[in-house]
Amino acid sequence: MAVTATGSPRFNPGTFNPLVSLAPEEEDVPFSLAQRINMSSAFASGIMGAGGQLQQGNALQRQSVFRAAQLQQNAEIMRRQASEIESAAAVAIQQRSESTEQLVGMQIAQTAGAGIVVNQDTALDEIARSYRDGTLDKLTLAKNAERQAQAARIQASQFDDSATLTIAAGDDAKKASRMSALTTLIGTAGSVASKWYSFNKYNTEGIA
Repeated sequence: MAVTATGSPRFNPGTFNPLVSLAPEEEDVPFSLAQRINMSSAFASGIMGAGGQLQQGNALQRQSVFRAAQLQQNAEIMRRQASEIESAAAVAIQQRSESTEQLVGMQIAQTAGAGIVVNQDTALDEIARSYRDGTLDKLTLAKNAERQAQAARIQASQFDDSATLTIAAGDDAKKASRMSALTTLIGTAGSVASKWYSFNKYNTEGIA
């Protein structure tokens, strides 16, 4: 006896098998072209979004490496400057010592040549003043050089700290981009799965 088809032309109760998905006769999947495009677009959008997040994280890390290199270079410049300040001060102090000795020697020679006793009264005071002025100048040179060199080294240390923080920020940005990309992919998978379930349910119930 022939079986009479009822309902939708895509459904025949005489041949219905609950283990076989209900699909159009010309396709092996229960989705229309529009539905497949919808799910594919959602999937592609998620992939592109995750890829963009990863690219942004990588770009931020590269920028941090570049910036850190600049900061480290600045730190090295300041350290060299501190050394140069100290070296220049040492030379200046040595020159001041020599000029003081020359001045005192000239004073002694002139005083003695004039028949004045060098080691007493006014002559001695003049020589002592020359030594005192020379010593004060050398102390001033040393103190200023110490202050300037210390300031340069402090700035170098600040540059080093900034470089370290910049590198860490870049690494954090890259890690954050990976987490964001993973979250985007998980959300995309959930969205596509939800669409798949919704479309599949609609198609199945629509056929029935």
